[in-house]
Amino acid sequence: ISEPSKDLGKWALQVEAAPTTESKTNVFQGYTLHQIIEKSGFDTVDLLKIDIEGAEVDVFQADTEWMKKVRVLAIEFHDDSRERAGFDAVLQKYNFEIVDSNFHTVVATNRSLG
Repeated sequence: ISEPSKDLGKWALQVEAAPTTESKTNVFQGYTLHQIIEKSGFDTVDLLKIDIEGAEVDVFQADTEWMKKVRVLAIEFHDDSRERAGFDAVLQKYNFEIVDSNFHTVVATNRSLG
């Protein structure tokens, strides 16, 4: 975690991958959503709420196979991250249906898991 640029506001944080040669100060182990679901021990997730302050682009441009195990997804988008992530195409790929949506938040259900 590093200090944000001044134009992001005083409460903003920036998260980035740390090079292996960097000091271990302020470095935290990160997990993919697939790893988190696997570690939970559950076969499916009833409700997954995502609010990760702009990093949703990274999540939906990476491996999204974890979505097969999610019944309901609620996500808060920031700026144009929904479009940049290709979120709507990912929803279609995994048979999700949007049940509620506004500029910032989307709630979708996985029709495959009922």
